Amino acid sequence: MTTEKRISYQIEQQFPAIYRESGRELVDLVKEYYKFQETDPNQGLYNSRRMFEYRDIDTTLNNMLLFFNRAFLDDLPFNEKNTRFIVKNILDLYRRRGTQEGLELFFQLFFQEEITVYYPARDILKPSHSNWTRGIYIQMFPNDNIFTSETGKQYDYGDIIGRTVSGSISKAISVVDKINFLVLNKSKIPVLYLDDMSGSFVGFDELLCSIDGEIVNFGTVYGAMNSVFVDLDFNGTTGNKIGDKLNVVSDYGVGGVVEVSDTTTTFSGQISYEVEEGGFGFSKENTRLLVSDQVLFLPNRDLQFDILETLQDQFGNSGIITGQGINSVGVKMDTGDEFSLSSVITKYDSESNTSIEITGINRITSKNTSSPGPLFPDVGGPLSVKLDEIENPETIQIITDVIGNFLDVPLDSSDYNTIPPALTAMSGNTTPTTISTPLSDAFDLSGYTIGTIKRFINIDPGEDYDTDVFAVAIDEIIRQFEKRDQVLVLSSSATNLKVGGIITQGSKRGKIKAVSDSVVTVIPYSFSGFDKDQNVVYEGQEFDVLGISLDYTSRPLGINSVISTNTDFGIGKITNVAVSDSGFGYIDGSEAFLTDNEGNIEARGTIRARSQGKTAGFWTNFNSHLNGYTQTVANEGTDQYFNSGKFIQDSDFYQEYSYQIKSQLNINEYSDLVKDNIQVAGTKLFGELDINQKYDVSTSARSSISLVVDRKEKAADCSTEISELRVLILRDNP
Repeated sequence: MTTEKRISYQIEQQFPAIYRESGRELVDLVKEYYKFQETDPNQGLYNSRRMFEYRDIDTTLNNMLLFFNRAFLDDLPFNEKNTRFIVKNILDLYRRRGTQEGLELFFQLFFQEEITVYYPARDILKPSHSNWTRGIYIQMFPNDNIFTSETGKQYDYGDIIGRTVSGSISKAISVVDKINFLVLNKSKIPVLYLDDMSGSFVGFDELLCSIDGEIVNFGTVYGAMNSVFVDLDFNGTTGNKIGDKLNVVSDYGVGGVVEVSDTTTTFSGQISYEVEEGGFGFSKENTRLLVSDQVLFLPNRDLQFDILETLQDQFGNSGIITGQGINSVGVKMDTGDEFSLSSVITKYDSESNTSIEITGINRITSKNTSSPGPLFPDVGGPLSVKLDEIENPETIQIITDVIGNFLDVPLDSSDYNTIPPALTAMSGNTTPTTISTPLSDAFDLSGYTIGTIKRFINIDPGEDYDTDVFAVAIDEIIRQFEKRDQVLVLSSSATNLKVGGIITQGSKRGKIKAVSDSVVTVIPYSFSGFDKDQNVVYEGQEFDVLGISLDYTSRPLGINSVISTNTDFGIGKITNVAVSDSGFGYIDGSEAFLTDNEGNIEARGTIRARSQGKTAGFWTNFNSHLNGYTQTVANEGTDQYFNSGKFIQDSDFYQEYSYQIKSQLNINEYSDLVKDNIQVAGTKLFGELDINQKYDVSTSARSSISLVVDRKEKAADCSTEISELRVLILRDNP
């Protein structure tokens, strides 16, 4: 953009004609004022009309160069003479960070020096300096290893070793190096290893070979695993890195290995679960882990909600509460239901027998049902997982019939099992069941093994969570019996009892939750709980039990565990892999899991196996040379010293990470600048004084002599022994 720098010449035309004719002094005064403003560099008008010039590095003020240097050349030397040029070209330097070209450009820009860069790794002796190659093979369909030509001659795979073969469809050409036979899925599979490849064999290629002037068909190519398409909908793990090696696990095929070639770069929240308090009253058959799939954010300092309390809105959406915090509450929504900020959400108040609107909701998360996932779904119920292991086991006999199913049955009914009014038949086998039927006949006792939760199995971490969630473990059968924590009143002070300790009463055990003088609150590890007719024992000390009551503020057995959840945010979910070892026997289109060496599943995918396979690779030769005497070919019997110019790596200079700059400068002058701006992590700088460069001296021999002295001083600083310093002095007038 071009801005007019002088506008004083237009001032006169801004006045009415009467001022220009009769008020000339005023017009001239204003005009001269503007001339002063636009010509004096200290005035605002002068600078404001040059603002677009100041922002351009080529036309900015000299005293503005310092700010350009701070913005683009931070930690680099400031040179007012060259700053304009350097700023415009600094991107080329940054792009070449860590390269030889970058180092050379750095010294040219800031020191006007020509340098030589040397990498000691080029001269490190590598004992196994060989060529690494990837093995190529083709897996054939099973056959009897007998192949007949058109003239009736019979051949087997041994006849094509070292011969050239081709594919009927792909037209690929190769030489057969060796042949193996593998037994996979109860079939004998020929595997042909190839060399000198041209093209690529594909599935259903007929393998053709010319023998004695006729073409012989040596079977059909089945194909090996050549790719795995990652299932992006699978809840794979995060934290994977490009280059990670994973095993391909499938119902068919063995030995496949893939390398991670691409991962997600956006954060994905996954849920991890931890059992903080195992509670009691949980059975493997009936325990479920319910995880909130929506979180309501609202002021909740008083924790006004109850676990498993139902919330609903005016649209008929409903869910149960699985946990709460001081500013949030987690809800497990019914299938197909979802709350929104437009919902008027209410809860039932048992005291007033009315629904109370929940106010103060400022955010509701989107519904996310990916955790724990459909691993062990209840029929018609919420998704859940099962309990893997329990502690403190106890086997009990209980009646599981729900009394609510028979509330509408008259006492004088001829059969309590008539539906309706009964909602279901009683569990006993007596027909009919009447008021005179013994309870032991009307109801069946069911055996259950209950205990304390130790861990769950197959908990799916889910994905794309942006907040923490709430989880609750529940055993619906045991919960209905309303068994709660017990409060024991002991005969003497119990202050030596510790929270978390175990108190016993005969074969019964319990975990101490709270202690106050002689009052102890425990979680009983027994369905029937403690009684007051027997002493309790803690670490060898006995106490009389004066009284027992239930702690009605506690959760009932079967729902009294504490499951903590943490949302782990991470990147690195696998999106693409490359096959590094095709393995054998994989079926095209089959499902595969990608696992680490410990068997942990990282991703899932679909196998493509309709091409030639490849192995992890191998050394083709083992050539290496050492310094020493070697026998000459022309003169047998004589030895000639051979110097490879290679060095065994040591702990300092000859390393893969080392590099050396040969320059006329003392290393102390540039080492910090190079390390901060050009050097990449993991490398080490060495310096050497270069005494063989030419100098362009255009002043006098005296200046040349001082240059020689200066260079000698720098050489002394570097503690370098210099026997001769050669300087070519170029004069304008020799």
